[in-house]
Amino acid sequence: MDMAKRSLLAAAPGGRGEGAPLAEALTGFEEHLLAARRSLDGWPPSLAGSERQTTADAIEESLRRAEALRLNASPGGYEELYALLGDALDPLDAMDEVAERLRHGSS
Repeated sequence: MDMAKRSLLAAAPGGRGEGAPLAEALTGFEEHLLAARRSLDGWPPSLAGSERQTTADAIEESLRRAEALRLNASPGGYEELYALLGDALDPLDAMDEVAERLRHGSS
């Protein structure tokens, strides 16, 4: 997921430079999310179904929000852009919780 997040956040201006074009950042974000979704089939069977489902749901919601951003958004400034990027990333926070549970061996 880190690669997906980095791809999307590339649209945010940093330092003195402009960010990547939003369409380009969204494409990378979506490609990484789709790869993550495909990788769910390779998860070990011992992992609880709830973790797999939480992850799948987070990916799907971020993909839905990315599509809405692509189709409907034209940010008017940095603050609005940051808010839109954050909105697309928010569902992925659930995956951090899944990773923490898996690290500690609880399901």
